Amino acid sequence: NGSRADVVESVTGQTVLTRPTGQYARLRLCASPDGTYVSLCVTRRKLEAGPLHDFAKHITIDLRSEPNNVCFSPDNRYLAVSQKDGSISRYRVSDGSELWKTQHSGFFYSYLSFSPDGNKIAAVNEGDTTDIFDSRTGNRLAHLLGHAQAPTCLAWLPDGSRLATGSVDATIHMWDTLSGADLGIIGRHSARIVDIRFLPGSRT
Repeated sequence: NGSRADVVESVTGQTVLTRPTGQYARLRLCASPDGTYVSLCVTRRKLEAGPLHDFAKHITIDLRSEPNNVCFSPDNRYLAVSQKDGSISRYRVSDGSELWKTQHSGFFYSYLSFSPDGNKIAAVNEGDTTDIFDSRTGNRLAHLLGHAQAPTCLAWLPDGSRLATGSVDATIHMWDTLSGADLGIIGRHSARIVDIRFLPGSRT
């Protein structure tokens, strides 16, 4: 709500974490893939991240601008954060240190995700493109062009060999993550795509 963030057990409804947020916080709540870590904005330019059931051990990260999206690496050791200044940064969860920052366009990245092995980060931006970065260095590995309008979401195939992106243009494209090749449109819909998920361990 406007003054705090709550994390609630989905089965029991029990609140397991409550944190106050600033009056003008642009809240971004993110859980790690296994659900054991959580990150949230407590002010417009401040993130907290730590173990869900022992959040007293959280770290605080001061950002340069408002965050757009936050995601954990598969091993919970790192956070990737896209910000309103158009940058993406990688932080170490243990101490909050920024390991790298990259910025490649005048558009901000609205959604990002680590690859299943944690070695890459894919991010969609408002300029109708998707970029893939080396998660260890921040170097851009691929620049994916194909959507007629801004991509809004993405999903990695469980083996990391393919990436699906959905867009305002109501299409889903599939990409080869090694070559960056557009493998074609795999779905056309009547409205913008807001989310994509692959079933665990499958190509569906």
